[in-house]
Amino acid sequence: HWDLYRLDRSASAVVKVSATASDSAHIRYMGISVSPDETQALVTSVGVAGPTAHFSQVWEVNLTTGAFVQLTNNPNTADQYTMAQYSPDGTQVYIEATIGGSRQILRGNLASLQSTAGASLETIATGLTAGGGAVSFDPNDATRFAVLQTPFGFGTGTVTFRNVATPGTANVPFGRGSAGPGFSLAVTSFSWTRR
Repeated sequence: HWDLYRLDRSASAVVKVSATASDSAHIRYMGISVSPDETQALVTSVGVAGPTAHFSQVWEVNLTTGAFVQLTNNPNTADQYTMAQYSPDGTQVYIEATIGGSRQILRGNLASLQSTAGASLETIATGLTAGGGAVSFDPNDATRFAVLQTPFGFGTGTVTFRNVATPGTANVPFGRGSAGPGFSLAVTSFSWTRR
């Protein structure tokens, strides 16, 4: 079984959340992000055996009861959901995905996804670099988010800044390229600071 655990810092204890997702014995959990109110978490998964083999999905898990709700309905084994993130107000879900070989950012209304898996998902950014694409919201401005794109192996990593109203347009891209003959620098991590 692949299970989820949380660290209870007040009790200095590791607590098993649960493994109640459908066919949990064959599901490997990957990315995880906690909701703004800290009661839920989004996790991405891929089936590693059995009837769900190689199907990637996004789930919401209740951190108290351990109950899972499937938010996506991905029927294609070639498509992968790598990371999911709540919007700062908790109403939207942003998913970093590879669809048809293209790295993309998807967005969906959380309430709609909770009612019907896969409902309301829209592609808001395409053509991202293979190997990266995680969404990170500005803690000072909920209308702005960054996408870190770190290619596999050597190459140019970039951070692009986007607005939730026009997410397909990259604003103020930042990256490092060649550092000289035979060398290459890449942005490999990114973090916001609070003003």
